[in-house]
Amino acid sequence: MQGEELTIGEHEVIVSHTDVKGKILYANSVFCKYAGYEMEELLGQPHNIIRHPDMPKAVFKLFWQRVLNGESIYAYVKNRKKNGDYYWVKGFTTPIMKNGQVSHILSYRKKITDFQRDMIEGIYRDLVNYERSHSVDESLAYLVNFLAERNMTYDEMVDRLSEDKQVTNADSLQIDQKGYLFDHIIFREHITHHVDMGHTDIEVTKPCCCRFGKFVEASSGKDFTKHPEWKNVDRYHKDVHGKLQEYVDVAQKSADRTRLKSINQEIKDDTEKMFHSLEELIRDDTKKIFGSLNKVINEYA
Repeated sequence: MQGEELTIGEHEVIVSHTDVKGKILYANSVFCKYAGYEMEELLGQPHNIIRHPDMPKAVFKLFWQRVLNGESIYAYVKNRKKNGDYYWVKGFTTPIMKNGQVSHILSYRKKITDFQRDMIEGIYRDLVNYERSHSVDESLAYLVNFLAERNMTYDEMVDRLSEDKQVTNADSLQIDQKGYLFDHIIFREHITHHVDMGHTDIEVTKPCCCRFGKFVEASSGKDFTKHPEWKNVDRYHKDVHGKLQEYVDVAQKSADRTRLKSINQEIKDDTEKMFHSLEELIRDDTKKIFGSLNKVINEYA
């Protein structure tokens, strides 16, 4: 019996770490929320505890081939909650190498669009049906050939199904807003996870050293930096990095859980404010650009 479809929150990121056999070493609170398990229930369990029967085995065959070969991979996955509900994600999985060997595996997942789900669901349904009478290797070959006939690989299919970027001469409309937000959420999860694990050799990069910080630095003099929201973007970005460093310092000196929880919430709030300001900037520039285009069209219609 099919459960209810769940939708991942816009800013939620599901994080998990596993060993090379797929046993769960860590799962963040968002993972636990959508999987329907407590952290204690998940530790040491195989990651396929959340596998949905609608997922073709060929996709996981490809996944493990890539990861155990030391390569990262993006994939669309349908997962099942403990109570039978389900949710779709776009996952990024990367192996952590030690002495030339895969030591453990990190995976970050976020929501997908209805369009992405509808397109991939049909392909996966065909694969699951094919696997009823064929081996997993044959199913993977079927998938590879199916995509090759359309002049693409699995990675290229994932990339093409990703949201199109607005093509325009306006610098602000070319900003990879969602990508930068995703980077910051992952970075925050990385820092807080290592603090929770009791690691002491944690380094918080300076604002100018992260991907978004380099973008901010490289944007000096561009027209969109004159927008009043740009000052807020810059300020909140510096605040986020400052509070991440404070989080690490407090953990190392006193491990005050109440204060750590408060700082973590402040980091989340400032991150949300930072990207809200960026969104306002982009929205205003979009209105100006398309407003002027409409004016030209109306004049010459």
